[in-house]
Amino acid sequence: IETYINELTWLDKAKSLKKNLSTQKITNEQKRLSDTYFNQDFVETFNKECDLLNGNFGIAIKHVGEKGTSYRQLNLKQHSPADILSEGEQKVISLADFLSEIKHFRMNRGIIFDDPVNSLDEERKSDIAKRLVQEANQRQVIFFTHDLVFVSSIIDECDLNKIDCSCHWIEKQDGKPGKIWLDNAPSYEKRYKKSGKAQDYYKQAKDCS
Repeated sequence: IETYINELTWLDKAKSLKKNLSTQKITNEQKRLSDTYFNQDFVETFNKECDLLNGNFGIAIKHVGEKGTSYRQLNLKQHSPADILSEGEQKVISLADFLSEIKHFRMNRGIIFDDPVNSLDEERKSDIAKRLVQEANQRQVIFFTHDLVFVSSIIDECDLNKIDCSCHWIEKQDGKPGKIWLDNAPSYEKRYKKSGKAQDYYKQAKDCS
């Protein structure tokens, strides 16, 4: 507790001092570092990732600095991508930017994705599965998803590329979430690969009052 309070006190003093400092030197240093680490190589890597993800929409990247902070700005025909692209297309661009960053800065840590294919069609899910399985050659990749199509694509790509893959199924049981089935998933179950289960639910729904 004492350490926590001391750190808060230090942060408060730092914020007070920052208000009285000129940030121009900090901004210039940020720009210098960005020129070193954010350069044409990064742009080329980003464009390549867009191609791999079938998301080459013509995004342009530029770096801006303000008040001691640097930003990476993505534009599409002088507009924000959010003004033109669909939610799914924006996710593809964000993923390309993220993958470019970890590749450019040579990060070798594992990466975790939380439902990276939400709002995407099956073709894009397949493209993303293929690209992220390729990334598994470099680092551990973990997915949390409820999308069985995406899980199946991941499993198929891993089998195709002879990459180890483990699936664990988490579900609610007896009204309580968090029941884990190790080394198992709906995509491994034959009944989930056919329409029978869905048809049963459909029939039950039609028979309801």
